[in-house]
Amino acid sequence: MSDPKSPGTDTEANSWATGTNPAVHSIYQRLVAARPETAGHVANAASDGAESDRLPDQVTEGLTRVPYPALLIVQIVGTDLRCDGTDPQHYPEFRDNVTKAVHTVLKASPNATVVLIGDPGRPASYAKVIAAQPTTPKDFIANRPCFLFSANKTINHVEVARVTTLLAAYEAQQARACQGLRQCHTDGGAAARMELGIGEYSEDFLHPSISGHAHTAAAEWPVVASALGLG
Repeated sequence: MSDPKSPGTDTEANSWATGTNPAVHSIYQRLVAARPETAGHVANAASDGAESDRLPDQVTEGLTRVPYPALLIVQIVGTDLRCDGTDPQHYPEFRDNVTKAVHTVLKASPNATVVLIGDPGRPASYAKVIAAQPTTPKDFIANRPCFLFSANKTINHVEVARVTTLLAAYEAQQARACQGLRQCHTDGGAAARMELGIGEYSEDFLHPSISGHAHTAAAEWPVVASALGLG
């Protein structure tokens, strides 16, 4: 999604977490600089749009490539939003999926560090950036729950508030997966505090561009470094 030459395709090299593109300066690249022995020991089992029910299998897949990871990064909040009134009923399932993934990694690699990442940015700042564009994408507009625009360049503030509340609720459920586990950390709201500019989104205005991935890596590295005891 971040490569303008390959729109609609995930480009792992540009990943803020595991990428190798120097322009991103990913978490992986920063970790290798701090701990050279981690070079080459990296796996990205994420897939665009995957919901939390796929997370345990993704972790298992990652472990086939890196059996004893030093670090697990999970960013899953956002794709599970239902927006049909059933989200509260879905919270326990979401939490259990994240918990299962965390425990799977720690069972395989007891000394691993786990960092759970929130959804990047908040709907209000995102909607403001999109509304500033000459035309709002048509598929962003609808008078339905969780659509942030009711008309061209017209923000639906009620839905902005709804999505903001839902994201916070899922992030709270995700944090509960860390309870009682000294190796498990949240990002403390680092992702939520991000404000991406229009140039930090790809052409679909949904996924981060290369500079957006770089922004995310820079925002999350202090959290990861602290969790790993790197200062």
